[in-house]
Amino acid sequence: MWWAWSQYGWALNAVGNEGTAVRIILVVAMAGSLILAQAVPDSFAEAGVWFAVGYVLVRYLGLATYWIGLRATCETLTSEHIDVMTLKVNTVFMTQALRRSTIYLDPELHRALRIKAAETDRSISELVSDAVKSALAEDAEDLQAFDERASEPDLLFETVVRALKADGKI
Repeated sequence: MWWAWSQYGWALNAVGNEGTAVRIILVVAMAGSLILAQAVPDSFAEAGVWFAVGYVLVRYLGLATYWIGLRATCETLTSEHIDVMTLKVNTVFMTQALRRSTIYLDPELHRALRIKAAETDRSISELVSDAVKSALAEDAEDLQAFDERASEPDLLFETVVRALKADGKI
């Protein structure tokens, strides 16, 4: 039972559950799980056949979910999602713990990330994490510059335009 749950957990994380085929598979797999669960108490007696039927149904439908995921490409999906493992550094113990987050990307952006990851021998998670760190570092620099200039007097746009006109620059 655990392996069946793990199989669907992984497959639906990778494939998503937006498609009609995946939803139908899930409903039928739930029925198979119900058959499987009802047969568990007597699985070594007369209900053994029903246990096997439920088990085989759930496992084969899980493989069908994988197959749908393999068929899907960036060009055929309307929206892509990837699981991004973002880095959270624990400074006390100097260890790195990963945090999981789902993000939705434009299909072409996802395709470009996959290609760059393959060419640079890095994971998509590393690329996205580095890009976010870079953007946040730039934001931190902007905030610091803003704080440093907070004491400067305000300069109105009209004053600047009048000064430029008076100096003959416009």
